Formats: sequence, structure tokens, C-alpha cells
Amino acid sequence: MNKDKEKIFEHYFREWLKLIQKPEIMTSSNTSDYLDNEPYKAIVQLGIPILPLIMEKIRQGFFLFNEAASRIMNLKLMDISPKGIVPISEQEVSRLWLNWWQVNRDKIKPKLITPRPLKTKSIKQIQRILLIDDSKTVTEMLTEYLTMLGYDCTTANNGREGIKLLKQKPYDVVFLDLAMPKFSGLDVLESLKKKELMKKQKIILLTALTIADEEVSELRKTGVHSFLRKPFDVDMIVEKIEQITTENEAVRNYEK
Repeated sequence: MNKDKEKIFEHYFREWLKLIQKPEIMTSSNTSDYLDNEPYKAIVQLGIPILPLIMEKIRQGFFLFNEAASRIMNLKLMDISPKGIVPISEQEVSRLWLNWWQVNRDKIKPKLITPRPLKTKSIKQIQRILLIDDSKTVTEMLTEYLTMLGYDCTTANNGREGIKLLKQKPYDVVFLDLAMPKFSGLDVLESLKKKELMKKQKIILLTALTIADEEVSELRKTGVHSFLRKPFDVDMIVEKIEQITTENEAVRNYEK
């Protein structure tokens, strides 16, 4: 188990417990009130490495974490039911997930990524990261995890704040939410283009939307490095950082 992720999981689990104990939630019969909130989403974004903790919560009787397991593994009940029969009660669903885990736990080996150490002083490792997302839970969770891995993270919870930070100094990698209210990720890109700041940034767009191939092509032409689809595992963020580190090193080696 990744100890850093275990700490983050416990933090957001406590936040989730506080949230669902509010009177307006406790009296609600709408399941989405328990699941579609920032702490629960942050837990899901921690991904496969925290599955043992998810299963332990299910075993303890937190049946709402059945949905977390489903979202992390992208599996429906029909996919894990040996007889293809979808159970009705929450207890039966929990039992189904625990049985599935018992059978498959040794087959699931999450990739735990840590930053590569500097090989020489001449190789500059990515250090400064800017996170622009209107969800404070997302930026706080990513900042906590990336900081534990040794990265210097700065956050902005709206597009205009992100522009202000980018004008002050360059960042090695910028993660930009596409669908922010009032001043969207596209607005940020347009503003950077006008200020001729696009070429100085490695921008990765975060989006839950489906983007047409033509739009992807146009965005790449403006200088966007790549895309990550929400919901994402935090290790996918680190993979992107590592990818850009490798690309930067390849360019430097070529220029020597």
C-alpha cells in the first residue's frame, strides 16, 4: 500500500463522513447526495492502489463504497457476478464485491509511481506545477499527493487567477480544467495565446467532456500538450509529468 495515498484516503474519508452526517443529507433518499460530492470523488480519483482500503470499508458495512469500487475498476455488477445475476440488496452487492476481491486481489498490481531522481546536475527535473481547477477538493488532493512526491505545486481555483499566476512566472507543467464556470479553460488558452505565453507552457487539459478529433487537432496547434479525461487516477497525473520529463531530457540530449 502506498502510505501517502493511505493518508490522503483517510483524510477524505473523514471529510465524507462529516458531510453525510449533515441533517439535510441524512434525511435525503437520493443516493447521489452521498456519492456525487467532492470528498467521495477525491477518494475515487486515488484509484486502484486504495482498493484494499475500499474493500475494508465495504467489509465494515459502508455499502456506499460498492460504487467507489465500481467506478475505480470501471466494472458493473453484471461484470463481477459469476452467474450474471445482479443482486438486489446492498448486503448482497457488498458480498459480491468482497468475493470478487478475494479472487482477483493478487491479479491487480497497481503501478505506484515516484519521481525519478536527478542523474546529474545538468538534468533539470520538473519541479513547478500549476493546477487550475474550480474544484478545491481536486486541487487540494492533487497538491497534497504531488507535494509528498517532492513537487512544488501552486493552485488556482478559477481561470482568471490561473492567468495571473502564469503572467508572473513560468511553470514546468500546467494542468488546466476545461469546463470551469465564468472563465473556462478555453478562455485561459485564448488569453495565453493573445499574451504570447502559450509556447512557454506545457499545458495538459483536464476534461469530462467528449472532444471531437477536429477540436483536439486545433487545440494541439495552439500548443496544448495533451489531455486527461475525468475522472482520472492521480497516478495518471504523475505519468504525464514523467512523460514531459522524458521528452525534455530527449530534447536536451538531441541539442547537445
